[in-house]
Amino acid sequence: EKRVAEKQERIEALYMDITSNYDIPFLTLEKIMSEKWLNKGTTEKTIVFEITERCEQIVKDLAVIRKMPRYAFEAEQAYKTCLDLNKALEEGERMANVQEAKNKVVADDDSESYEIAFKATLTKGQAKALSLFCQVNGIKLIQIKE
Repeated sequence: EKRVAEKQERIEALYMDITSNYDIPFLTLEKIMSEKWLNKGTTEKTIVFEITERCEQIVKDLAVIRKMPRYAFEAEQAYKTCLDLNKALEEGERMANVQEAKNKVVADDDSESYEIAFKATLTKGQAKALSLFCQVNGIKLIQIKE
């Protein structure tokens, strides 16, 4: 147990040293830690290589995601949790499709006009405010004389 605890501390130090060279603040040791690193036969050189390799891959994956014209933001958010480019791209596309469908529903709702009638008791100031609100929002007011 003592040997494993000492090795864990050394791995944490190596991780901190290596990742300080990369701009990937969302990355944690837990996300990339391999249990085999704690084995007696796994050398420090191997651990350094694997951490470095993983950081390099993450940087490359993020570059791919950020070049995407459509759902880069959504894919990057997904990538930060799973660190899997394919899953992130799928999730990003899914999230973008949901947003597009939502926008379409809102746009469809905005394209149809409705006529409603209501009666209100207002002060002169409230009437001006209502008139201004309707004007700003493209609502046509029809004044009915009683």
